[in-house]
Amino acid sequence: MSEGQGNCQDLDLLAAGIERLLGAIGAGDGAEVATAVAEVDRRYVALGSEAPARLRHFLAQRSYQKALDLLRTEVSPRPRRG
Repeated sequence: MSEGQGNCQDLDLLAAGIERLLGAIGAGDGAEVATAVAEVDRRYVALGSEAPARLRHFLAQRSYQKALDLLRTEVSPRPRRG
């Protein structure tokens, strides 16, 4: 694994956590927001310097939608099913 790319599985789990967080925010579920923020933070810290710099920046600034967009399009894009 090259520096700054992160483990694909870890990045997929981070993306899933961000999706959960954004869903909880949209639903106004405060308890779920708190749980999801803790999960995202834990996964972010675990990635450390292996995460791409832009992703670290977005997560440090709590720009979750931007982080998710980056994960989906540049860092760990998933093949689209159609």
